[in-house]
Amino acid sequence: MPEKIGKIIARQCDENNKSEGNFRDIIEKNFPELFPCLDKHEVKNIEFNYSKVRAEFSNYKLKDNTIYKFTPGRGSKFKKSIKEYSFQNKSPKKSESKLGEMIEKKIEDNLGLTYILHSQNDRKLGKFQNVDFEGFKIVRGIGDDEFHMYNFELKSTNQIPAISEKD
Repeated sequence: MPEKIGKIIARQCDENNKSEGNFRDIIEKNFPELFPCLDKHEVKNIEFNYSKVRAEFSNYKLKDNTIYKFTPGRGSKFKKSIKEYSFQNKSPKKSESKLGEMIEKKIEDNLGLTYILHSQNDRKLGKFQNVDFEGFKIVRGIGDDEFHMYNFELKSTNQIPAISEKD
């Protein structure tokens, strides 16, 4: 079965505002030519490998930053879900710290920073009074030099509570 079918099905489900369903039922309904010599009972008893098609279906970005996720296990049921990035370690604090270590050099290089401090683990103030990265660069000009200062708060996930929590 061509992988692109997954994207086609996801787009159709999105256009029809489908929030959940059964992937296999949708394939049987929309592609009956795949099962021409089998009756309904026989089709249900045959195992098909949909892994590549399912992957395309799951990776298709829907409206309003959502995706379809399959329920755990070998079933074909899916639900609409908010697309989330998550870098998980054993604990959220350790995840944030590990992610910070991984991206520190990239931040420094991409912004051309003269100095960067990964202060994520040096918490001295209250919960919401520290930044995870601080850095600066000096942009030399003909007349004057400019001092550009940067600071970042890092989250290991883009889940709404993680980025919008208030104290």
